[in-house]
Amino acid sequence: MENWARNVTYQASEIHHPTSLTELRDLVARTDRIRALGTRHAFNRLADTNAELVSVTTLPREIELDTRAAKVKVSAGLRYADISSHVDGHALANLAS
Repeated sequence: MENWARNVTYQASEIHHPTSLTELRDLVARTDRIRALGTRHAFNRLADTNAELVSVTTLPREIELDTRAAKVKVSAGLRYADISSHVDGHALANLAS
C-alpha cells in the first residue's frame, strides 16, 4: 500500500481495517506491535512500521452535534469534509476553506 502521492510504499506486514470497536479492541489486544495509520498524506516514512498498521476509516461513523453548547463530537476516521456539512452554521461560526 502507498501514500496518496504514491511516493512512499508502506513496509507493514499487514494493514487491518476493523469495522467495529469490538474488532479494533480485539485486534489491539492480540497484536504485539501495531501502529495507527492516518490519512496517508505524509511524504515520508513517519507512519510506516515493519510491524502491523491499523486504519480506522472503516469504523462506524458518528457525529453528535450539540447546538446549545456549539460542540461537535465525531468518531475516529472521519475527515473534515465528512463533518463540515453537518456542522456548518450550527457549531462553528465559520468553517475553514
